[in-house]
Amino acid sequence: MTLNELQKQAKTFEKNYRTLKEKIESEVVEWKWSKKQFFTAEPFYYEKNRYGAPAKILKTAPKDPSGNVECGFNVAGEVVMEKEIQKFSDHGWDRFFIREENLIWEPGFSKKGEIAYLRRFVIENGLTKQCDHLHLMGSKQHRTEVFNYNSSNQLTSSVMHNVYYDRPNMSSLYQYRYEYNDAGNLKNLIVDIDHTYDPKAVRNFFIYKAK
Repeated sequence: MTLNELQKQAKTFEKNYRTLKEKIESEVVEWKWSKKQFFTAEPFYYEKNRYGAPAKILKTAPKDPSGNVECGFNVAGEVVMEKEIQKFSDHGWDRFFIREENLIWEPGFSKKGEIAYLRRFVIENGLTKQCDHLHLMGSKQHRTEVFNYNSSNQLTSSVMHNVYYDRPNMSSLYQYRYEYNDAGNLKNLIVDIDHTYDPKAVRNFFIYKAK
């Protein structure tokens, strides 16, 4: 999806924030708590960003909700909304998960209703094949990641191109390779990063070893 198309969609979501929030909240049949973002359609999101183990649902609600995430589930057991709670009531984030045929939209909003980012996931046969991401607060970024799978539906590699569209001649290319143990669990995540900053290029490389 092009940058212009994502920007137009982001403006539409922001314009309809209140109506969209009311509609999605009306679909929630159960609220649960997590210490961090619980749902994502991005494969190995926590490992790639070095956020530690994937999020889990807490058995009981936290005494202090600050720094935690309230997750809204619909009747099908799908997460349709997440509220990231901060110490002050006007801080934090609302994330919506809007499911369409072969698509999941994930707009993220500030508590004031300003859109902070927008993700669009392309889903085929239950597998995430592509993610288009528009980052709107702070540095303006547009990135597209394409995911590749083997015949056993294991993710083998992905390539993400990130462009800082408010800063010409500045971009990054991330190339991920995923390795598994005999049990089929992620063993290593190998990342090759090529940053292009005007006027010079910087390369980085690391291996994430899954626990």
